[in-house]
Amino acid sequence: TGIGLARNYVNVLSSVVVVALPGRTGTISEIALALNIGKKVISLNFDLGPLFERYEENKQLIYAKQPEEVVDLIKKLLESNFNKEVDKYV
Repeated sequence: TGIGLARNYVNVLSSVVVVALPGRTGTISEIALALNIGKKVISLNFDLGPLFERYEENKQLIYAKQPEEVVDLIKKLLESNFNKEVDKYV
């Protein structure tokens, strides 16, 4: 993209919910940014370890094992009160 690390901000700030797949430091920085600004993050087969436990405890970080589970979680989020947050972006 030619914008370096700014791409992480663009990706996260323009997302309603962030879906994370196993990655490295760039992925972890996007996840941390999303969580710090209050976005929901669904992590597919990517254990983030103890540093992220508090986000899992408050249901801001959700772990999934299958892609179908990710789709179901997104649908549930969109159907819930989370929809009020989504309306800002649509």
